Formats: sequence, structure tokens, C-alpha cells
Amino acid sequence: MQAKIVQKDPQMKGTLTDLHNKLVRTQAELAKWQTLQRHEAYYKMPVPDTEAETTLSFLKDAVYHYLTADTFKDGDDHLRAIVRILKFSDAQKEKISKVRIRQRNKSLTGLP
Repeated sequence: MQAKIVQKDPQMKGTLTDLHNKLVRTQAELAKWQTLQRHEAYYKMPVPDTEAETTLSFLKDAVYHYLTADTFKDGDDHLRAIVRILKFSDAQKEKISKVRIRQRNKSLTGLP
């Protein structure tokens, strides 16, 4: 159907393949610029003076990424960092793990 539209519209130059290739190049260029922007933002951040400030900054980033994670796997990666930074006990780690498994199962089944 899309190929027919491209063929019928004389103002559209190229084929569906050309359009796809252009889209791929545009997406790659966008990704490159987003990466540059992200690096620029990190380099403009002030450098912490002490180890405590560094730890707090890392914790802040880990919590932010945990809260904004798109998937449970991404969230779990950041949660592990948070648990390590805050030096939870083994009993606390085990309880956190059980709760995360229960949450993941709820989200997969849709049951309360």
C-alpha cells in the first residue's frame, strides 16, 4: 500500500527504499546529536569536592534513573546501585528482592 502511494504521487521523489534509507540516516544523526548533548550536560556539571558529595551525586542520579526507568530490568539495575550506595543489610536486600519480584509478577499478570 505504501509503495503504491509513493508511485502514485508525482511530487514524492524516490522509492520507498529511498525514504526508508533517509529515515535511517536521520535517526542516526538524531542519536548522534542527542549523545553529544548528553555528554555536554555531564561535562558542564560541577565536579564534587569530596567523596561524600560524589556519593550523593551518584545516588541522586541512580534514584532519578530508577524512577524514570522504562522497564523493570532498567529499574533493577539502578535499584542495585542504590542498595549498594546505601549499604543495606542482607535481610533488607532480601526483602527488597522479594518485593520487586512480586511487583514484576503483578505487572506481567495484571493481577493485584
